[in-house]
Amino acid sequence: MKKSTKLLFAAALASCAVAYGAGFTILEQSARGMGRALAGMTVESSDPGSIYFNPATATGTERPEIAIGNHVLYVYGHIKDKGSDVQLGGDESNNLGGWSMVPNLYYIQPLNNKVSLGFGLSATSGTKTSYNNYWMGRYGATMTELTVMDFSTVVAWKIQDNLSLGAGLVVEKAGMVMEQMVPVARGVDRKMSVDGDSIGLGFTLGVLYEPIDGTKVGLGYRSRIKHDIDFDAKLKHTGISTDGSCDIELPQIVNFGVEQKLTEKWDVMMDISWSEWSVLDQLKLKFDDMTFGQKEISKDMKWRDNWRIAVGTAYQLTDKLTGRFGLAFDQTPTQNEYRNLKLPDANRYWLSTGLGYKFNDNVRVDLAYTHLFMDSQSFKEVTAGGTVRAKTRSRTELVSFSITYSF
Repeated sequence: MKKSTKLLFAAALASCAVAYGAGFTILEQSARGMGRALAGMTVESSDPGSIYFNPATATGTERPEIAIGNHVLYVYGHIKDKGSDVQLGGDESNNLGGWSMVPNLYYIQPLNNKVSLGFGLSATSGTKTSYNNYWMGRYGATMTELTVMDFSTVVAWKIQDNLSLGAGLVVEKAGMVMEQMVPVARGVDRKMSVDGDSIGLGFTLGVLYEPIDGTKVGLGYRSRIKHDIDFDAKLKHTGISTDGSCDIELPQIVNFGVEQKLTEKWDVMMDISWSEWSVLDQLKLKFDDMTFGQKEISKDMKWRDNWRIAVGTAYQLTDKLTGRFGLAFDQTPTQNEYRNLKLPDANRYWLSTGLGYKFNDNVRVDLAYTHLFMDSQSFKEVTAGGTVRAKTRSRTELVSFSITYSF
């Protein structure tokens, strides 16, 4: 069982990498914004979901307003063998990805014509990668799932008619589940599972400025959030288990946005985001006891900071109907030599379109569709069954829907 315990260490460490987001940051905070590939969300003063990007935008709401949304994603991934040296056999797996849903809820409460409160509940990071239990890389990964949920409370103050400031507290819960197969004897595999969660605290700041009529500029900041992930690791049907923790930080994020009104019906916008993924330089995994002969292991990750840029437009087709379109480039923080089976991440390219319909002064519905192209990527990973060399290609289809009600 010595080989099995070593594999257990590696699997649990990889799970901590999953909990960090691994380039799978979830940005589906607004169906309205998704129609523009999220361009302009840092200056969007009429959408409750914009407080995730910039808390100062809450001053743009004149009446109490609630927005409820859901985003349905389908991730398709194809993996192709590129000369793997796998002694224990297995087949190529095309089952990389699947269906997911990302709900969110936002509420804005103006206190007077200067100060507003905002509340938000949304997923901010997450991924689900799955393979079948008999594929050639099953000793590296069969299933990895991550959910990171944020609850934020913000206050925004309009200090001048054209200038607003905002600040807020963020409470974040991270949870992860990871599974893979482990060879315990000739021809006998057992499933290993790692399950852990944590709660972290952070803050957000923002400013919204309108230098001239028709032009808005915004800047938003989200702090680092530290997580101490407590996990249980079990090798099923063997009685082998242990507990431990992994200290990690989610990166600080800076969002800059601008919106320009070209005509009474036509607006264009742009957002640029920077995320400090370089905080994930090394991971350390600490065990509560010596059950498996070690108290601590570490692994170099060498992630890098990443940038995201989005451009979009909105056009008022009628008094009630608005059309939207947007493009974005989202850079992966991973580097080729550190990419693994659980997280075959890559650069992403967004193509988005959407519609918004205002039924009356109280009810607005927004619908969006986004297609994410992802670069193909190659990776090499040594597992208990041998060396897996493969190339993956994936894409994501995303449909977003929300309803906003003004009281």
